[in-house]
Amino acid sequence: MAETYRADNLGSLLRPAKLKEARADFHQGRLSQDALSMIEDDAIFSALERQKSIGLDVYNDGEFRRAGFQNDLEGAVDGFVETGQPAVTRIWKGPGEQLEQLGTRHVVGGKLRQMRRLTEAQTGFLSEHAPGPFKVTVPRPNQFPAIVYQPGLSDPVYSTRSDLLADLVSIIKDEISALIQDGVPYVQLDEPRYSYYVDPNWREHLRGLGEDPDKAFQEALAADNTCLEGARRVGLTVAIHLCRGNNQSKWYAEGGYEPIAEALFGSLAG
Repeated sequence: MAETYRADNLGSLLRPAKLKEARADFHQGRLSQDALSMIEDDAIFSALERQKSIGLDVYNDGEFRRAGFQNDLEGAVDGFVETGQPAVTRIWKGPGEQLEQLGTRHVVGGKLRQMRRLTEAQTGFLSEHAPGPFKVTVPRPNQFPAIVYQPGLSDPVYSTRSDLLADLVSIIKDEISALIQDGVPYVQLDEPRYSYYVDPNWREHLRGLGEDPDKAFQEALAADNTCLEGARRVGLTVAIHLCRGNNQSKWYAEGGYEPIAEALFGSLAG
């Protein structure tokens, strides 16, 4: 049976200033990949030591090799294009004034083709250096169609968001299978978008995209269950992270889970 973990951090830790500056320099061409990797290594070593010092049961790398929790997919899969303008505009809610943050500028403009593993380098480093059991996080496929599907660019290769979701499911499912084969003891799948199906504003947003939010919810469940096929292995812990898009004490989805709780928790595999 899987280990029982009493406490662990979500997966994404606050990036040290030095790491943020290094990634910015890398994207501006002022820093090599090798130099960036060395700075990432140092930040991860410090994060692992901090987790050990406070007695956590399971370790992670803070997602320090990613610009964001979902960016591994865009970096490892061909078919994304830079638009120069945001695909989605998010309004963050919370203390003080509402904060408007522009969404991703990368959208699907070609058939998705995986070029490399999403998390292989992260997994190898943790396998070698983590002081104990470690976990690796993976974004859920349902995270992407609403934000990377852009009519006029995406529909020549994917007629609908559902068609795009099917290819994303295949990629994420294969990554989970690879993590299991690597012997990763704890796999966490991050799914912030389930909260959209209970938020009136986001449900209306989905309708504006031509999507039925209730049908989209069922489709998301089916996609997640497909990704988790075969994930029940001796010694493996599988977790799912649900949230409302939390960021710096702000959020962009609201509402209790009661309308979807029975279907979600009663039928989600894992």
